[in-house]
Amino acid sequence: MEGRLLAVTMVFGHKRTQVPREVAKILDVEDGDKMVWYEHDGRIYVEKVAQERTGQKVEREFTRRALGAL
Repeated sequence: MEGRLLAVTMVFGHKRTQVPREVAKILDVEDGDKMVWYEHDGRIYVEKVAQERTGQKVEREFTRRALGAL
């Protein structure tokens, strides 16, 4: 998979980090939105979760899309 470097972030206390401004703009992320973090072959993928989706349904849907895109 090819791509471009969007930003570099720092990990703060309790393993917290910030969503970089450019990433937030691309994903249309706002305060209170939920994010899905997915690992595949040693790489981490992050995606915004639609407001109406929750729980295992989100995990299954994201996994199918992520694996299909690899």
